Amino acid sequence: MGCASRLSIIGENDRDEAELTRATETLSGEGAHALSAAFDATSSAEVAMGIEHIEDKIVPIDILINNAGIHRRVPLVDMTELPAMEGGA
Repeated sequence: MGCASRLSIIGENDRDEAELTRATETLSGEGAHALSAAFDATSSAEVAMGIEHIEDKIVPIDILINNAGIHRRVPLVDMTELPAMEGGA
């Protein structure tokens, strides 16, 4: 729980709500203040809505750790939305 012990709130995201709930409950059970928002990180529209929800309803994002499993060797600013087959949707 390395980061969790140093941060006041951890926000998690997953497109699978059941997995997201399990992960959030695990972190909470280990003493972290964990919150979650379900959205698909391969959809720019869902990402925009998810981030707006997190920042408006939960807390502003201070640190973002991307662990979405997207392996494309381009700068983030040049990355376009992934087609469904590439994104695994």
